[in-house]
Amino acid sequence: MIFAIFWMILKSLWNVLSKYISVNFDIYKSLFYQYLFTSLYGIIFLLISKTPFLNFDLKIFWLFILIWFFGYSGIWSLYKALKHLNNAIVMVIAYTYVFLSYFLNIFLIWDIEKFSNFKLVLSVVYFAIISLFLFERNEKKKIKVNKYAIYAFITSISWTIYNWINNFIIKNQIASPVQMIFYSELLIFIFSIFYFSVFILRNNIKLKKELKLNNKQLKSYLLVALFFFIWWFLTFTWYKYISGNIVNFINLFSVILVPIFTFIFLKEKLSSKQIATIFLAFIVLVLFIL
Repeated sequence: MIFAIFWMILKSLWNVLSKYISVNFDIYKSLFYQYLFTSLYGIIFLLISKTPFLNFDLKIFWLFILIWFFGYSGIWSLYKALKHLNNAIVMVIAYTYVFLSYFLNIFLIWDIEKFSNFKLVLSVVYFAIISLFLFERNEKKKIKVNKYAIYAFITSISWTIYNWINNFIIKNQIASPVQMIFYSELLIFIFSIFYFSVFILRNNIKLKKELKLNNKQLKSYLLVALFFFIWWFLTFTWYKYISGNIVNFINLFSVILVPIFTFIFLKEKLSSKQIATIFLAFIVLVLFIL
């Protein structure tokens, strides 16, 4: 129970710090340093724990390519959404991955999940709730799609695939949690180098200037990487010993903690209507997983 609380606090703090970084720093540079430091934490932990390096099998290498792509795109789209939307709203939309994971398991592995009409109804209700954030009225009072909310939804799709593949690899003992936290983040770091380079070239920025960090940036990147590393290591460890649904259930409580921490540290407020909508979405999520 203590580890679960610690896990949720770390995840929520990572989310709040990500909000701060997305608003104040460049996204591509931030992702480059986040995955650089996460990879460094990973290799240090790998060496300290004396865990052997993974021998890649070409048959499963394509899974790591998917981890590579969806891991990066998930956090990139999260940062894009956080830059413009309230933190709690982004999290509620991103948590549609819980529903998407359920239907993905039914589609791919029937023995993991059994189809339920009740869960189907809850899914429809949840999507109806978050549609309040996905759509908005413009100045002419016409309903249009909130493009920044779409980024949060892209995050949910990316997290669905990223979590499912990691769970599959660990459950089938293809790699240990320690190996996964190193290799998955290292591959994503390589991907972030590519996008960071494209960003520098397109904007004609001097590499030396862009790589330079001030004290505030360095502390932020080191801390966000540490929170990120511990959160995912604990997630991967629990994938090994308990079902993915239980992991998702524990994960849910960050929906409550994130707005609280965001208000405490960033003074970000919610309207009474937003609070009611988020609370209702949380109840639906709990009913879905139970």
